[in-house]
Amino acid sequence: MDPIWYFAIASIIAVIGIVIVFGQLSNKLEDQLNQGEVSSDFTQRLTTQLLIRVTIIEIVPILLIVFGFIQLTGTESSVIPLVLTLVVFAVGLIRLLSKRDLLKHSNIDKRTKVFYQSTQKTAMMLAASFPIVTIVAFMM
Repeated sequence: MDPIWYFAIASIIAVIGIVIVFGQLSNKLEDQLNQGEVSSDFTQRLTTQLLIRVTIIEIVPILLIVFGFIQLTGTESSVIPLVLTLVVFAVGLIRLLSKRDLLKHSNIDKRTKVFYQSTQKTAMMLAASFPIVTIVAFMM
């Protein structure tokens, strides 16, 4: 198997996992907003849960990246894994950005809005990390 596929599979797993975890965070935050005010303890718990889940999700992709670099040689690589990675990343980014409807919630205060926006940007950067590694590996 072409080693670039290890990078592509790692990127796909990471992007899909991060999008799912961020979607769950958004749903929990929306449920809390519907019930009343969002406390700082609640946002801290959400942040901790997000980071722990992302860490667990990224274990397999990190192993695939390491294995891909071990197998990587100077041979020609297929473009299909790179295109697939970029498509999955674009769809994941669109899904992350589509969650902005939560910011229009009637009960959302400024602190919660800032928390959500910063968490959303963090999720986007985490989702971008593996596709960037895939692009770099493809160029090697």
